[in-house]
Formats: sequence, structure tokens, C-alpha cells
Amino acid sequence: MTAAAAVLARGGAARSRTLAAGALAALVLMALLGAYAGRHGPLPGEHGLYDHPLVVAFAGRQAADAEQVLVGLASPVVAIVLVAAIAGVLLEAHERVAAALVVAASAVAVASTVLKPLFGRHALQELAPVAHYPSGHVAFVSAVFGMTGVVAAAARRPVAAGCCAIPVLGIGPAVLVGGGHVASDVVGGYLLAFAWVALVLAAAARLAQRPA
Repeated sequence: MTAAAAVLARGGAARSRTLAAGALAALVLMALLGAYAGRHGPLPGEHGLYDHPLVVAFAGRQAADAEQVLVGLASPVVAIVLVAAIAGVLLEAHERVAAALVVAASAVAVASTVLKPLFGRHALQELAPVAHYPSGHVAFVSAVFGMTGVVAAAARRPVAAGCCAIPVLGIGPAVLVGGGHVASDVVGGYLLAFAWVALVLAAAARLAQRPA
């Protein structure tokens, strides 16, 4: 059984329904947070995070380098190469379904682009008002590496799964250090990524249960 097959077979229809319910809950939370931010702007105290001592201490030269690397993963050209590389490795390992799951997870970038205008435009750090909720960078990096980590864990590759967790955990602080987002954008991006990965897994599990 391939890693992807193990992921999809585990729990059957009940697991598929649980994933779908979790995705719906995450989407509702994301929409509620976005609706508040769209009506009232950033949450109280969010702008002040840029001057918080921990953020100032974190935003040194090395942190800035890490921020550029992590945020750069979601730039269009790098994102295409990244997804193609991961899918190519999985195809070489005869994990066709896993490769399809990762490609499907990357489509969260389209979802975030569509959703952003729905939550309004706001100015951050004296910049021109832009639509910035939810963070597309956080959603993309979290969804792609999150799905890859799920496949790696199913294949009993704990080191690979742990490596996938690093960009997932790092992309949130990275976009905050970059100054183009506030904390609510980051939370919205994580919620969207979780919901998208859960929906992809739920849909794939449902399809896998159909008789051939």
C-alpha cells in the first residue's frame, strides 16, 4: 500500500466526514475573523506587535534572511518549481495519488486570491490600502508542506515529516517580520490552509471509497 493509499484508507467514511466537519469549522472561524477585520480593520493591538520587544529582537539580520527564504517559497515562480519538484519526487517513488494531493493542496493559492477582496482593504504601516486577509503566503506554504508532511508521516518517514513542519511553523512569524501582514492575517492563512488540506483529503478519501 502506498503512503497516499494509507492516508485515504485510514478511518473510512467516518474519517472523511470528520475532515469535512473540521474544514467547515475552520472556514467559519476564518470568515468570522475576516468579517471583523474587514469591518473594523486590524484587531486591537495588532499594529503594536511591530514594536513588541520580542518582534524587534527576532527581526535581526539572520531572521530577515530566514524571512526572505520562507516568504519567497510562495512567490509565483518559486511556488511552481517547488510544487513540481515535490510532485516529481513522489511520482518517482510511484506515489501518484500523493503527488496529486500535493498539487491539489497548492491550489489554496487560488482560493486565497479569490477570498481576499471579500474582506476589504486596509493600510498597514502607512502603506497604500490593500486586500491582505487571509495571508496567501501563510496559506500556500502551510498547505503544501502540511500535505507533504501528512504523506511523509503516513509513509513512516518521521524525519521528513518533521522537516515539513519547519516552514509551516516559520511562515507565520516570517510574514509578520516582513511587515506586510498583521497577526489576524496569519491566523486566517493558517485556518484556510487547514480547511483546504482537510477538504482535499476528505474529497480524495470519498473518491477512494467508490468501487472501481
